[in-house]
Amino acid sequence: GPQVILMPLGFILQPNFERLAAPSRTLVFYDQRNRGRSGADPKATLAAEVADMEALRAHLKVERFSTIGYSY
Repeated sequence: GPQVILMPLGFILQPNFERLAAPSRTLVFYDQRNRGRSGADPKATLAAEVADMEALRAHLKVERFSTIGYSY
């Protein structure tokens, strides 16, 4: 749907938040660098995580999104 929610740490959040799926909403769960099924990257920084989220937003051609995070 038109409301997009990006959720980093998808491997943790998906079981708890997939029930938010609705025709009006698109949920995007993804694993960040060095977490979940993603490979190790010694250069992973907070700035890199923000850049990755921006790259995902651009790839999906999403103008605006909401995010649900988990303190790690």
